Parts: sequence; structure tokens; C-alpha cells
Amino acid sequence: FIFCMKRASEAGASCSLVISECSTASMKISCSPADSLLRTVATCVNDKITLWKIEDEGCRNISSRVVRNPATAAALRVDTMTLGAAASDPLIGCGNKDQSIQIYQPQSLDNALKWNMPNAHDSYLNDLKFLHSHAGECGMVSCSDDQTVRVWDVKTNSLSMEYRTKSTPVSITTHREMPNQFWVAEVDGTVKLYDKNTASPVCTLSAASKLPFHQIDWNNQDANAIGGADRGKWYLWDWRVGRIFASRGSLCDATGFHWSFSHKNLFSVNSQSEVLLWDTDHLGVGCSQSQQKSKVQDVTWVADEPCCIIASGGNLTFWK
Repeated sequence: FIFCMKRASEAGASCSLVISECSTASMKISCSPADSLLRTVATCVNDKITLWKIEDEGCRNISSRVVRNPATAAALRVDTMTLGAAASDPLIGCGNKDQSIQIYQPQSLDNALKWNMPNAHDSYLNDLKFLHSHAGECGMVSCSDDQTVRVWDVKTNSLSMEYRTKSTPVSITTHREMPNQFWVAEVDGTVKLYDKNTASPVCTLSAASKLPFHQIDWNNQDANAIGGADRGKWYLWDWRVGRIFASRGSLCDATGFHWSFSHKNLFSVNSQSEVLLWDTDHLGVGCSQSQQKSKVQDVTWVADEPCCIIASGGNLTFWK
């Protein structure tokens, strides 16, 4: 597949890439600020994962495969997905319908399944992320409706830490400048910072949310800033001083929150029908809005420019 990025070169412009002919297909997308992945996008449509490279003339399909149970060869629906790297090689982590977690190395000669953990949780997997490490270790952190957060050591194929939460953990975020640490958001609006080497949270904050909390993200350009959204508001914290420094009504029934990787002042808030782009330098002015004809399935940002990617209706829309 090739598509032209030229129409997205100006602010407010957009262009699209069709990745599924089914407008109701389940879609996931992920990008990473890792230096080796700056113009790389991972997508998943139902049970098929694909790695794309954004180039001047378009978007190139690098690798694609169906996610399967290695014991039965049955295709598995992917419920959550993340993109990472080990020694500059792309890795795609998948949390699957059967509660297994798998890691694929899409640029290996056989598009290999690098790691598989069957029955990683006892219920639906809500999120997973690669855990950053200065030592080059490959770790994974996951959370589930079983009210556990689990840290996995990929090298030893073992569970290295488990945390039990009071309410359901729904979202995880990590930061490349904060190795071994990660934030977890719970559905009641509690957000906790963990270190994989300690048995208790390092920091606990609260949104005092009256509505179900959905997603949290860590600012790639400012490690002091985290943000998140419930169905009524978005929240921005300076976690080191323990306070919310900005909060607004989301203007939509929000289910997602994502910081721009390249610009610390930009973030997106999305519902199932629209995406809003906010600028912390101009919060009094309002936001840019993109309404979608089909359900918004997922949102992320291109790693090295202020371009938001929207997965909706079988398409990826690149929007500035």
C-alpha cells in the first residue's frame, strides 16, 4: 500500500490510508519515540498486525502477519497493542482475546514470534506497554479486568512483579527517560506511579473523577507532565509537585488521551465520533476538531512531527 503525504503538509490538512475494506473492523495503532522508530507505525485490524514505514512518497508496508495461538494455529483477535524496539529492531506487543501476551519481531527473516505468555491474566487485557530500561532489558507491563498489573521479564520468560488494584486498571504509560517506571490509571480516576523494583506505588494522584476514567499518557518531551481523560474532562498533572495544572471539559464523551511525541504542548482527546487537538499554550482559544463518519477506534501521533493519526472506518487519517 502506498499513499501520498503531501496533502497533510499544511496545518489542518489530512490524508488517508485504507488498511481494511471493512468499515467496522476492530483497529489498533501505535507509534514510538524510539530513535529507530521515528517514522514507523504499527497497526492491527482484528487479528492481523502490520508494520508501516512513512516515507516522502507515501507509506510502505514493511511486514504483515496474522496473530495466532502457537499451540492450535487459531487466529487471535488482538485487544491491545504496543510498539517498541530492542537494539533498534521493531517489536510489536499484542494482548489477545485468550488473555495471552505475545511479542513479534516483524523485521526478522521469518516475521518471528519472539515471546509468548499464555494465560497472562485471568480476564480481559486492557493495556500493555514495553518497559524502558537503560540496561537494554526487554520488559513488558500489562493490566487487566482481573484487577492486577503485572510486570514480565521477557528474557527469563517469567512474572517479575504483580500489583493488585482497588479498582480496574484501564491504561498504562511509560517514558524512555524514566526506566523501570510506569503509570497506571484506574477506572475510578486514581493514577499511580510504579517502579518495577518496589512492591508499592511510588506516587498516587487522583482526578476526583465522577465518571469512568479511560486513558493516561506521559509527555514524551516533559517527564514531569502526565495527562488523562474520563468521559467528561481531561486532566493535566505536574506529578512531581502533585497537582493538576490544567483541566477542561472535553467537549466530547472522551475515551482517549494522547500527547504529541514531538511537541510537549500538544495533545489529543477523542470520543468514538470525534478527535479534538488541544494546545496547552493556548487553552483559552479552544481546540481543533475532526469529526469522523465511522467509529474512532484508536489515536496516536507521528513520532517526529505534530501529525495526529486516527484509526476509523478501516482507514488511517493523518491530520495536522
